[in-house]
Amino acid sequence: MDNWQVIHGILSDDAFTQLSTAYPPAHLFQRHENISRKHGQRPHNRLYLGIESRDVASIARLDELNDLDPAGIWKRFLEGIKTDSDYHKSVSSFLGVNKYQIRFAWHLTAPGEDVSPHLDSVRKLGTHIFYFNQRLEWRHDWGGETLILNGKMTDRMSPEVMDFEKVKSIPIRKNRSLLFRNCDHCWHGVAPLRSPEDTYRKTFHIIFERH
Repeated sequence: MDNWQVIHGILSDDAFTQLSTAYPPAHLFQRHENISRKHGQRPHNRLYLGIESRDVASIARLDELNDLDPAGIWKRFLEGIKTDSDYHKSVSSFLGVNKYQIRFAWHLTAPGEDVSPHLDSVRKLGTHIFYFNQRLEWRHDWGGETLILNGKMTDRMSPEVMDFEKVKSIPIRKNRSLLFRNCDHCWHGVAPLRSPEDTYRKTFHIIFERH
């Protein structure tokens, strides 16, 4: 079984448009910049906004969405994730576990930034990434694709993309999402952004962690 799945159209076109239009504004995010990483990889600079949870059945601080989501669009989406038993059965089967904790996060990545190849922490079981750049607001040649990396050709734990035999590029437009499992060889990253100033790569992450 592959350690990743590209899912097309998990959201209806209407839901995707509403969530994308209501995506939280940049001024609500916290800037993560030049934070050192465990194995000396280049820092993963970004704007970050997160909602934490300690149990799959109870999303902590969900009520705080009221301030940034007055129409309740994102709150309904997250509540739907919380209660969708079919979704959790599918995720459990893919991850190979019966229980997990979840947390949610939005990421904004700015022009000139990337995410260097890395492995996720051992606490993390997997991630489901939703891409919220609408087709007409993002050009393919601006980059920003998620990179699935295989065949590391160096012993270093801070490799670059050219240190891998195989690179699978996941486009970020057209209502796609990426579900991937964490493992000891599941390297991944994000291609450098070449977008104009004040144009962000918009993602939303459902993060599954060990119970």
